Amino acid sequence: MFFESIASLWFALSLPAIIVMYLFKRKYIDTPISSHMLWNRILKDIEANRPWQKLRNRLLMLIQLLAAALLVLALMKPFIWAEQAVRDHVVLVVDNSASMQALMQTNDGESERTRLQEGKERVLHWAKTEAKGSRFTLISIGAVPEVLLSGDSSLAVLADALEQIQPFYGQAGYEEAMSLAAALTREDPDSEIRIITDGQWPETASAVRVDVPFNVDRVADSETDNIQIVQFGVREDGPGLPTVTGVATIKNWGAKESAFDLSVYADDQMAEARELRLAAGEQRTVYFQALSSADVYRLEAEVDDLLQADNTAYAFVAGGRSLTAVLVSDGNLFLEKALSLAGVDFVKVQRGESAFAIPQSGFDIVIVDAVEEAAISTVEWQELLADKPVWYIHTGLDGTDTLVQTADYSVIQHPVTQYIALQDVHVASARYGEAPAWAKPLITAGQLPLVYAGEEDGKERLLFTFDLHASDLPLRSEFPILVQNAVEWLGKSRVSNLGLAVASEMKEIPISIKTTRALWVSADGGKEWEAESREGRVASIQTVPPAPGLYRFVEFDSNGEEIQSRWLASVMDSRESNLTLQHELTFAGGSGPASDGAGSGAAQETAVKQAEGKSPRPITTWLIAAILLVVLLEWGVYQRGNSV
Repeated sequence: MFFESIASLWFALSLPAIIVMYLFKRKYIDTPISSHMLWNRILKDIEANRPWQKLRNRLLMLIQLLAAALLVLALMKPFIWAEQAVRDHVVLVVDNSASMQALMQTNDGESERTRLQEGKERVLHWAKTEAKGSRFTLISIGAVPEVLLSGDSSLAVLADALEQIQPFYGQAGYEEAMSLAAALTREDPDSEIRIITDGQWPETASAVRVDVPFNVDRVADSETDNIQIVQFGVREDGPGLPTVTGVATIKNWGAKESAFDLSVYADDQMAEARELRLAAGEQRTVYFQALSSADVYRLEAEVDDLLQADNTAYAFVAGGRSLTAVLVSDGNLFLEKALSLAGVDFVKVQRGESAFAIPQSGFDIVIVDAVEEAAISTVEWQELLADKPVWYIHTGLDGTDTLVQTADYSVIQHPVTQYIALQDVHVASARYGEAPAWAKPLITAGQLPLVYAGEEDGKERLLFTFDLHASDLPLRSEFPILVQNAVEWLGKSRVSNLGLAVASEMKEIPISIKTTRALWVSADGGKEWEAESREGRVASIQTVPPAPGLYRFVEFDSNGEEIQSRWLASVMDSRESNLTLQHELTFAGGSGPASDGAGSGAAQETAVKQAEGKSPRPITTWLIAAILLVVLLEWGVYQRGNSV
């Protein structure tokens, strides 16, 4: 038996009060009588000096104590846990996260299926045997919870909806899914929530208030064997050297030692293989020396564990080739020297009669230094500037030159301004006008912006509103640092790969201005699909492929010619690799009784019982009926005498 109101136990003090009442002696009034021969027994009581008398076995007292005890129990609101009957409306929350792809033994002990497959079969079996006639609402967790079925009682429709649930390898929205389930049942008292999960929730949903009974059907078993490639990366051994070094972190999440082969591939050619042995729970860092140069490196942990999605990792050499730039300028020795110090291979374009010549070779960024707008106003130049990251210096802003009245500069934190303070720097004048839509000020002198930065159609833009010749900045030690920061930020999208990204997350991808169509293509060539578009153009914000693996993002122009192709590695949420059983899931509120002075332990026990499919069954009504029977018994005893 359990109690909802422990504080009502204070009323139990009425029991000793009743007993005390029977210990008091009666007080008598002096009355003259003719004889006391028949009153000997009463006289003995009157002759006693003490106010107390010996407690006697009185039936009336025992009945009153019983009635008081039952009343105290009723005030404490007792209940028992009983098997919960299936409600009319059942909200099914199916966990389809990465850990649900772990394998588990079936009942025959020979075949294997994923936890997700096992969970789906359990739902159908339960619906057919225990929930006949109920209405079902089906929610899959995913990044954003999705309602696949709403209030339908057809088992065939439920089976079809379950088939639509696919594995999700990104960061699952556990709290959002439970919030949705709670909202769907909040105004429906004859409803319940059933959660099908392995319980491997890396984030909590305990803040979600659940006001109806809920049941957690855990599909995980005791097996936790899993090897995870926690991290894998490569770097060049040195400038101009044809070899790279790889480093990987491997962890054994299982409860026993595991031995397996670890292999590195450089563009699908095996570069190195070694055997690795990890104790239970051990994490180790492994180095691979003198790997040959390649575009893509793949690391394979060749082990037969429960979760295969985290046994493969990809890496790309950061930075790639040297940065190349086109410098549009009439001459600036300070800027050219700083670009050389920053390792930028730049080409100065020649000025023609009315405009600068269009560069013929490939390049990464464009630097326009203090040239008039008319010199780069041709259609060819405008297309080129729209397609590349551009650094404008005293160009690209309509306005008039304004004197800089103060040397008190405000510097906003940004990759371009890191390590920059501009102390003792003087700027004579800067151009003031309406800033472009993409521009956000990084450095200001009073209210006058000196440096803007931003992105336009996925391309970086940097704008200096002052001429370098109109300041002493090129003479300061901060100038080479500023140039280094600027070209690194502008050239961040020049690499031939898009790096790593968690499956199904949103990623910003620089798109060429000439691109009219783009495709995602899996590395094995087995699948390809159109990239996302908005308003007739390929969107710069793309959804990362949903399954872990290596993909190419390929862009095409209006003639169907390939413009560029870049690699991207989609990876699963690394938090899902820990298959060790977690604590029971708990939620705020709930249909069970709240703890009143019992502390968090009682609340935890309530949540566990609800998760086991139990519901509280109050017994206060039965106690009230018992109290009424005892009161009737007391009346009968009083009428017939109150002593045994």
